[in-house]
Amino acid sequence: MSNWAMGLVREFYKGKTVLITGATGFLGKALVEKALRALPEIGRIYLLVRGKRLPDGSWLNAEERMRQEFHRSAIFTTLRRRYQDRFDDFIAEKVVVLEGDLNFDLLGLDKATFDAVATETDVIINSAAVVSFDERLDRALKLNALGVLRVLELAKRGKEFRERQGKPAPIFAHISTCYVCGIREGIIPEEPPDPTGIDKEIAELLQLCRDLEEQMSDDDAMPPIRERAVRENMVEEGMNRAKARGFNDTYTYTKWLGERLLVKNCCEVPTLILRPAIIESPLREPEPGWIENQRMADPLIIGFAKRQLVDFPGDPDCVVDLIPCDFVVNATFAAIAAGRG
Repeated sequence: MSNWAMGLVREFYKGKTVLITGATGFLGKALVEKALRALPEIGRIYLLVRGKRLPDGSWLNAEERMRQEFHRSAIFTTLRRRYQDRFDDFIAEKVVVLEGDLNFDLLGLDKATFDAVATETDVIINSAAVVSFDERLDRALKLNALGVLRVLELAKRGKEFRERQGKPAPIFAHISTCYVCGIREGIIPEEPPDPTGIDKEIAELLQLCRDLEEQMSDDDAMPPIRERAVRENMVEEGMNRAKARGFNDTYTYTKWLGERLLVKNCCEVPTLILRPAIIESPLREPEPGWIENQRMADPLIIGFAKRQLVDFPGDPDCVVDLIPCDFVVNATFAAIAAGRG
C-alpha cells in the first residue's frame, strides 16, 4: 500500500473502535498486528475470543488464551522491538478481549456487554471460520453460516443504537473465500450470491444434523465409539451435500451459505464481502515468510524446500491461487475505509 493510500486509511481509522472475530487464527493475528502497527491512532480493538479446553482437561479463559497464543506469536516481533518493555502495556491500552462464541446468541456475551459493544463499535471484521475442508457438517454450518448472522446481529443492533445518537451505522466486513464460486469454470461475475431459498436449505441441513445425532443416540456402542461414528457420518453428509450443490468440500459450501444468509439479512447495514484465495505467509509485512503451523499449501512448499517431495504431478499451465496474507489485510482495511470514506 502506498504512503498516500496508507495516510488516507490511517485518517479513517483515527479514533475508531474495531471489533475483530477470529483473532486467534492466522489471518486474524495479521489483521490485529497491522492495526496496532500501522494504525497507531485507532481508538480501541475488541477481540471476540473463545475459551479453550486443553488436552489435560483444564480450561483456558479468553484472556489466558490470548496471553499464550496471541501475545507470544512471532508476528508481533516488529511491535515488540518498537515498544520493548512497554509492549504488554501498549496492547492493554488498545485491545479489549471479550470472551464469547459465535455459536451462541448475543455471541455468548451478556446483554449489557453486547449492547455496549454494539453501540461503541464503528467497524466489524468477521474473520472467524472453520477452515477444515472435511469438518463435521453441524460444526461448519454453525460457524461458517449461522455464526455470520450472529455477528451481523451486533451490527444491526449497533445501527439502531448509533442512529439514535446521530452516528453512522457500523460497517460490516465479512472475510469469505473466492471458492464460493464452487466448481464452475470460465468467467464468473464478482457479485453477491442469490439468497433465494437459503432459509429452507439451512432448515433442511439443521434437521439432517439433528436426525444424524438422534440415530446414533440409540446406538449401544460406548460413548467414544458412538462419537466417532457421529463425526464420520457428519463429515460424509457434509461432503455429499457440498458435491451435490457444486462444491468440492464442506468448507466452501458452508462459506457460500454464510454469504447468502448475509446478503438476505444485512438490510441497511453497510456490508462488504471480501473473497481472498488461499491465504499464505506475508510477502512484505510485518516480515516476509511469517507462518504459523503447516496449513493450506505449506506442506507442499516445505516438502519441496527440504527435498522430501521430489515430484508432484500437475498441470504446468494451471493457476496456483495463493495470496500473501499482508495483501488480504491491506485490502480489508482499505476496502472498509473506501466504502465509508
